[in-house]
Amino acid sequence: MRIEEIRQMSIVEMEQVLEDKLEAMQNLKFQHATHQLDNPLSIRLIRRDIARLKTVLNELTKKQTTDELVETNK
Repeated sequence: MRIEEIRQMSIVEMEQVLEDKLEAMQNLKFQHATHQLDNPLSIRLIRRDIARLKTVLNELTKKQTTDELVETNK
């Protein structure tokens, strides 16, 4: 998942995708622990997608917070 794709999503969509990715990560870790995982690289890819999603969500929440502070100080 590319960062441009993530930035085009709404916050609700990002949260839903993040939840799905976290669940997928949990399943991959379980498969890895039981030696059933065919491609260990998939864990890294999911982890990076999760990091991208969390980064964009954090940026949006910080932007909303600063916008609210600016409006209240006017």
